[in-house]
Amino acid sequence: MHEAVRFSRYVAVGLSAAAVHYATASVSIDNGMQAELATALGTVAGFVVSWLGHSRVTFSDGKTTMQSLPILLGTAVFAVLFNSIVVWAAMGIGSGPRLAVILGIALTPAVNYLILRRLLLSATH
Repeated sequence: MHEAVRFSRYVAVGLSAAAVHYATASVSIDNGMQAELATALGTVAGFVVSWLGHSRVTFSDGKTTMQSLPILLGTAVFAVLFNSIVVWAAMGIGSGPRLAVILGIALTPAVNYLILRRLLLSATH
């Protein structure tokens, strides 16, 4: 698959996962949850969208959906930690909770793409 096509699919799946992440975090914040916990919960919700989309669309020429699950779970754990650190840091410098969540959502996928591209395609290319 051409890299531009793969990346555009990654972006489309990622935007869908980010929308689920943001909606979950936003509702959680509205119901009194701390932003750091709300974004972790949102990351988990977005993971389901991400796993299905990336294993079946973005990296469909790599490992199967079930083969990709451990790799995607590992990157999801990383994403929760990385995203929570970004939110915590943004809140620490005075950002509001929603802006902090948006910053986390914006930074985490770039790092994850590089990791996933390497791990999910390594055995097939």
